[in-house]
Amino acid sequence: MNHYISMIVLANTVTTVAGGIIALLARRAFRRTQTGPLGLAAVGFGCIIGGAAGGTVGYLFSETLMVGLLIQSVSTAGGVILILCSLYAGPYSPAAAESTG
Repeated sequence: MNHYISMIVLANTVTTVAGGIIALLARRAFRRTQTGPLGLAAVGFGCIIGGAAGGTVGYLFSETLMVGLLIQSVSTAGGVILILCSLYAGPYSPAAAESTG
């Protein structure tokens, strides 16, 4: 294993741990508030950390770096899109929903 793969694995491990903490905090906030955008953000961060973990496995067990890169890139793109949707959705006010319904 060359030193580039070691550096990639280390960076992805840090991303997985830090992203996991962020996803856990977003999930806790979602469960507490039942706000849809927070749920999307938690899933988005989950996709990103899943991509980092899957990319690491791809880097370690495939013959080329392309498998890990593909796994990581697709998952990261999906996660970023979900986080973008969560930010675009705007705040949800239960009081406003009750007054309109």
